Amino acid sequence: MKKSKLKKKTKIPKEAETYLPQVPDLIHDHLDILFIGINPGVQSSLQGHNYSGPSNHFWKCFNAAQLIDRKVTHREDATLLDDNIGFTNLVARPSRAMSDLNQQEMAAGGRILTEKLKQYQPKIAVFVGKGIYETFTGGKCPEMGVQKLKLPEVNSVFFVMPATSGICTAYAHNRAEYFHKLKEFLDSIKKEEKSDSAVSTPSFVLNAACKMV
Repeated sequence: MKKSKLKKKTKIPKEAETYLPQVPDLIHDHLDILFIGINPGVQSSLQGHNYSGPSNHFWKCFNAAQLIDRKVTHREDATLLDDNIGFTNLVARPSRAMSDLNQQEMAAGGRILTEKLKQYQPKIAVFVGKGIYETFTGGKCPEMGVQKLKLPEVNSVFFVMPATSGICTAYAHNRAEYFHKLKEFLDSIKKEEKSDSAVSTPSFVLNAACKMV
């Protein structure tokens, strides 16, 4: 029996991380969903696509939840803008792990992210990792899913799900569950939109959030 050949990761020296290319934001006005990561990993940087690491569970969970009507991979992340789904990160600089980022970077990234939310106003801002949300807000997240916190001048509802990185095992058993909950929440918002003849205010988003909390 022939042994299957495992695909080797591209390894780079630690000092070379300084020169890793950033992964550009995929974002436009009034997205249905804006996924927010902590920062690009090495594989995402090298490939130029979000959640590209071979051990990352993002795309498996995304497809399982049927957030769109087709299956996609990291290579097709830019096509999701046509489905009103976008991507950004708290910190733009790629690194091997969140622990490689310093407090100054994360504080600056938080200010930049706040401005992005004010400018683009996605319906749902999804933090792919509890730690990202807590770093951004400076508060605790006692329960994942829809959050009650609102920021001034930001109409987005915040949604927290477990990190999808393979090295994060705390919620490995129910990662996919939160993608399904996100799909359910998005569907409730769209249903509210259709039944609300006056969408001049973001009240339909708030109503849907109240129902899901």
